[in-house]
Amino acid sequence: MSFILYPFVRKAMTIGLLSLFWFGFGSCSHQEEGDTVKMSVDSFSQNYFNWQFQQAMPYVTHSSHQWLYYAASQVEQADVDRLRSMVRGAECQLVDVEENPEDSTAISHVEVNGFLCMDTVGKAAHLVDKATYELKLRFQNGKWLVDLEGLPKRVK
Repeated sequence: MSFILYPFVRKAMTIGLLSLFWFGFGSCSHQEEGDTVKMSVDSFSQNYFNWQFQQAMPYVTHSSHQWLYYAASQVEQADVDRLRSMVRGAECQLVDVEENPEDSTAISHVEVNGFLCMDTVGKAAHLVDKATYELKLRFQNGKWLVDLEGLPKRVK
């Protein structure tokens, strides 16, 4: 009788292992995708709010490049001097991310602390202790990218 049960047990174990394998990879890919959104937001934020606009380029959509070029063009020598005199750079922390799987977009909120803010053209940048910004993201070419429609704006 054990000879007859052996193929059944073997089949059951194979199905069980395949199920574990399938569910394991399914949850990992979802986790990795969530991590990818967070990594994109974090990398963009760290570079953008520390005025490293060139380094922020890989984390934005192609149509967003114009806004980074614009931000860079507004930097004055007084701003550069002030940035250099700061003891610490901006610190960014992801607050939340809401993904919309229907259209491959997401919205994130980032809290930024101790950063130099340029929010008025023609005026010197000023130090801001703490502010929250909303960033839109779009999934393109296998990556989550920040999709700017202007310079990032504070959430009120």
